[in-house]
Amino acid sequence: MKRSKKGSVIYKWILIGFFLRLILMPITFHPDLLEPYWCSYKVIDQHIFNLGRYIYDNFNISGGNYLIVPAYLHTVFLWIFRPFLHIDNKIWLNNSNIICFLSDFKAHIETINLFASQQGIFKILFLFKLPYLFFDIACAFLLVKMIKDVEKQMVALKFWMVNFLTLFVIYMWGKYEIIPIFFILLSMYFARRGRHNVSLLVLGISVLFRYYSLFFVLPFAFILGKTNRERIKLVFLGFLPLAVLTLLVEGISPFRFGTQLSGFFQLGLKGQFGFFLNKITISSSFRTVSLYLFPIFYFLVLWHSYFFKNHPVCNIENYALVILLFFYATSNFYPQYFIWMMPFLTLLIVRKKYILIPHLIQILCFLIFALDGGLFLVKLFLPINPSLIQTSLHPPEVIRGLLHPFRDVIIDLSRSLFSATSLWMLWLVVRDIQINLKGQYEANL
Repeated sequence: MKRSKKGSVIYKWILIGFFLRLILMPITFHPDLLEPYWCSYKVIDQHIFNLGRYIYDNFNISGGNYLIVPAYLHTVFLWIFRPFLHIDNKIWLNNSNIICFLSDFKAHIETINLFASQQGIFKILFLFKLPYLFFDIACAFLLVKMIKDVEKQMVALKFWMVNFLTLFVIYMWGKYEIIPIFFILLSMYFARRGRHNVSLLVLGISVLFRYYSLFFVLPFAFILGKTNRERIKLVFLGFLPLAVLTLLVEGISPFRFGTQLSGFFQLGLKGQFGFFLNKITISSSFRTVSLYLFPIFYFLVLWHSYFFKNHPVCNIENYALVILLFFYATSNFYPQYFIWMMPFLTLLIVRKKYILIPHLIQILCFLIFALDGGLFLVKLFLPINPSLIQTSLHPPEVIRGLLHPFRDVIIDLSRSLFSATSLWMLWLVVRDIQINLKGQYEANL
């Protein structure tokens, strides 16, 4: 009877989260939602299969191959939904102005406003986000499968289903971040089942959607592999999907492979990871050198994961969370990247509930410095009333002016508190790693 009651509570929280998602899906919009679907149109109607080459030839931008796998997957979505959609192709699908980095900003704004004002926009937004809902629910299912205790399953589901970051990034912003998160969770699921080869291969698949997963390949391999030979094999499997994709797209030509590698750093790393630009300059009378913050910290994480033996499996999410927390603390990241830590943080909060308090402080600071005190959210409801924003993607200047002249100070202080909180959480996670290494891991998870 008690277990049945707990099961009904789990279903209640699933329904609450499901209801919130269904409300937000058709009424909120950000132009980033259209990027993969624009690429899908190129595949379906114009039969452009090498998107990286197309973007390079037409817009002189390298590294577009990171769009290929997301575009092909969204091509399937678009092919399924197209009979139910009535979209004027002249407005957006055939228009590069829909993609901000491929167009003039003013033309981009005009195109976005026109798209958001068209008839049937609510149905379009709902269907475009619908695939993300399935991946989202699958992530919740994987979390439950990885946790044995029913009480802890409820904690994980509550946190996942009503967390602001999940609702904001996936259903308001409309980013496909949930897809690589699904593969990361699937990788951790296989790791817990002792299927380490499959785990690293699935983690490598997540890299095809977002490059940040690359930073987890080495720590995962070092923790799961018991011998150097096994670790090398796991590293190989982790990098295999990206290597296969690159060879399929660019062939074995050293020049073309070098162009793709250059583009990878241009769009994939420097574009997606601002910490590569964060450095400390050290000068002397004979030379000036720069020390990059994130690589220094990342190497420390690698040494720690490699030289300490007998890691419990739970340390894979701890190391991943440590990497991301340092990234958040030291870089000016895009708001949608904040969801990357969600799968790791959820599994940690299940075991260490006190982590929830600093996380709430993180979200509060995030609302202030990244979303203009939450005013940024106003623009996401553009489909409800297009007159809210006619010439700018930012909140009205009159509203933003209410914070003047203290706006910059408030934002900077909130950003500082956010970084301090992230570093504090990082220390708590490192302490948990050390406890786990000493054999005090809660085996009943």
